Amino acid sequence: MQEKTENKITRNMTMGEIVNKYPETVEIIQSKGLHCIGCHVSPYETLEQGCTSHGWTEEMIDAMIRELNEFIELKSGKDARTFERSNLPYLQK
Repeated sequence: MQEKTENKITRNMTMGEIVNKYPETVEIIQSKGLHCIGCHVSPYETLEQGCTSHGWTEEMIDAMIRELNEFIELKSGKDARTFERSNLPYLQK
């Protein structure tokens, strides 16, 4: 049985909080067209608010959150062997 990992990034976290806790995710977030990182409201705007203001659907937000959390897990070295490179499109060239 596979152990479920807790989400590190959630839709209710502010953009500023995400950048401070997980600076390694900035490139991924920006590659998705979200340049909220440098926005003057990033300390107050949640990830969900930033995404919806750019027209993202709930499914798109959920998919990015999954990708970010998988990336954080991968970078932390926890169960890295369970991650498939093909499941992380931002790592593909």
